[in-house]
Amino acid sequence: MPFAKNTSLDIHDADVGESHSVAGPGASRRGTVFLDVDEVLCIGQAEAGWDLSRTFARGQAPDRHQLATLFSPVARNALAVAHRRSGGAKYVISSSWREHFSREQMVLVLEGAGLQFVGKQPANTC
Repeated sequence: MPFAKNTSLDIHDADVGESHSVAGPGASRRGTVFLDVDEVLCIGQAEAGWDLSRTFARGQAPDRHQLATLFSPVARNALAVAHRRSGGAKYVISSSWREHFSREQMVLVLEGAGLQFVGKQPANTC
């Protein structure tokens, strides 16, 4: 079903008992998405974050294959659809990954994994 103009998508987080709204195209609010990585985008890959951390610690950048297979295609596509429907939501990385990677490294990972719309935000919003 298409996302209607000037409407919002309400998302309820049962774990914390909170609801969030993401505004639709043309609405006055674009919304903010608090984005976790482990078991949200990076599903079933418990060592993926550590592998990336070791790669960066060696002074290397992750290769294309490592980044392309990092996030679940289903999760990546669902986030892309939600982003389009929101009219351009802002993202806050609410993951332990933000403690292990610099902003530049996170941007490299997000963009390399096909989530350019998350990585290309101004520094004060990510």
